Amino acid sequence: MIRKFKYLHAVVFLSPLILLHSFLLLRLSFFPYPELFVYPYLAENGFLPYTQILDQHFPSLLMFPLNLYDFGLRSAFSGRIFLIGIVTLSHIFLYLVAKKLLKSEKKAVVANLLYFLLQPLFEGTTLWLDSFLVPILLAALYFSLKFIEDKRNLYLALSGLFLGLALFLKQVILPLVIAITIYFYYKNKDLSKIFLFLFFALFPLTLTIAWVYSKGIFNDFFYWTVTFNFEVYAKMGRKLPNLSQLARVLIFWTPAFYWIYSKFRRKEIALLGIFMIFSLATAFSRFEFVHLQPSLAFAVLLITVFLSKGKEKLKFLYILVMLSVIGVWSVRFYSQNWGGATYFFDEETIKVAQKVTELSGPNEKIFVLGAQPIIYYLADRLPAGKIFSVSVPWNMRVAQETILNGLKEDKPKVVVRDDAASIDQVKVVDFTKSLNEYINEFYVKVGEVGPTEILVLR
Repeated sequence: MIRKFKYLHAVVFLSPLILLHSFLLLRLSFFPYPELFVYPYLAENGFLPYTQILDQHFPSLLMFPLNLYDFGLRSAFSGRIFLIGIVTLSHIFLYLVAKKLLKSEKKAVVANLLYFLLQPLFEGTTLWLDSFLVPILLAALYFSLKFIEDKRNLYLALSGLFLGLALFLKQVILPLVIAITIYFYYKNKDLSKIFLFLFFALFPLTLTIAWVYSKGIFNDFFYWTVTFNFEVYAKMGRKLPNLSQLARVLIFWTPAFYWIYSKFRRKEIALLGIFMIFSLATAFSRFEFVHLQPSLAFAVLLITVFLSKGKEKLKFLYILVMLSVIGVWSVRFYSQNWGGATYFFDEETIKVAQKVTELSGPNEKIFVLGAQPIIYYLADRLPAGKIFSVSVPWNMRVAQETILNGLKEDKPKVVVRDDAASIDQVKVVDFTKSLNEYINEFYVKVGEVGPTEILVLR
């Protein structure tokens, strides 16, 4: 009877691992990007991307009419639940892919164990678009592997659809879509299948562009998602890893690259390598560990295959190095983050939001500079001039004058400013001089919460 149960190891070993991983995510410090709350909130209140929400991402679940707010992302706790759901789905697809690669349920669980050990360390307690990409790309890989096994069009369509959903979230997935298209054509030489794959891979993007056209914002969309990214963000937003970060990346990605190089002729390794390498694009322009989360899942799969099939001496040496690094890193990481707060939903930020609601009416506008933009969402107040941009140097280089004109035409009732805030060691007040000059001329401070000033019209 037991032998007939197909996923015995998944239930016996994987379920407790997922539960333990979920418990950790509930207890560790949590960093949900404010944009995940602010952008959907603004979209729900009629703000359009690129003309009123000045940002370089695709609309996706941030600024589309149906967005994360509609799906229930409305509090710190719901944010943790979203992250736990993402990690749970990632574990399931990791298991399915590893089982397909290794033909063993026991060995497949090793991939999940490695993911459990590494995922939190690589800023796995951060919730951002890259977090959502992990299970989506793993699902795309799973159905891609199913397709190269038996050539069923259903699997090809599902692979394309999941890649399309990933592209819908972040435009940097486009090179991966192109690479997989080329790979499928090289292996099949069947244009009808390529057209089927591309139909589903480009379907979400086609809907996005159609919606953008319907709103009359295509020129702004093209500027912010293409021109701005290449001409402004690529120069000003670039962030390289430090030596410590680079060393850790090399330790966990080197065996993956080694196995790709050694076994690239095997179609499943080639496909897995394409997913891992091209998903690294999410971290190229601005290096942060959270942007490595999609690639980490594929690196874990390749490490698992290496540990299963590599040479004994190499495996023993790598296991020794890997466990040593994980052990030392984990002690530091968990000691610093255990029982930590949820960023941006801290007591200080909530007090600022409460002060804003006391000083303004429901229909009155506010302006936040340097302080956390989530104050708009927490205070349930909209930005003055119906213009919003996060206070980062690359955005402000383009958006500052537009925001200033909005402030002049629609004077905010309350201004919230943190003149000590900085981005990449540059103070916000230094790259928003015209905005600060306007605030200093027309507003007076009436209170403060920590470093955050509360100002009203003179």
